[in-house]
Amino acid sequence: MRTWAVIVVIILLVISMSTLAEMAASTDGLLVQAVYKEEASLMFLADLESSFYAAYSLHNNFDLQIRKAGHFVIYGAIALLIFFLTSVKNLWERGLSGAASSTFIGLIDEIHQYFLINRSGRLLDVYINATGSLTFVTVACVGYLIFWKLGIKKTAEVGTDREKALPKSM
Repeated sequence: MRTWAVIVVIILLVISMSTLAEMAASTDGLLVQAVYKEEASLMFLADLESSFYAAYSLHNNFDLQIRKAGHFVIYGAIALLIFFLTSVKNLWERGLSGAASSTFIGLIDEIHQYFLINRSGRLLDVYINATGSLTFVTVACVGYLIFWKLGIKKTAEVGTDREKALPKSM
């Protein structure tokens, strides 16, 4: 239950931050109506000609490359946050939970961005978010397994050394 609460809070924070950023940049002042498209609806998801499904090029566009790298890192960090807050015992299930939840948050964010006047939600960004999520969680899982295995070996070695150091009378 705690994980779902974290996911909902993150979704609300992401949507609030993008809306507030658009409101601050708006020439009409701090009006919510000034930042949302009037004629937009969720039907864009069914329209394969929608800009949501359009690709873009990162070639020779350093600003866009930085922003997309930000997507990768931020959603990777969100995945790690959920990974560490999840109470599931199985490491790979925790990883999958973190990556899937972070990707879902990214999908909701991109759908929300589609409705903003000066933003464009893109499915390609969801892929970038998912890639960041999976990369960060995979590194965390592999790192955990490596350190866990090393920790077991060191504990076993320390235990063996300790037994040698103890006097025989004990």
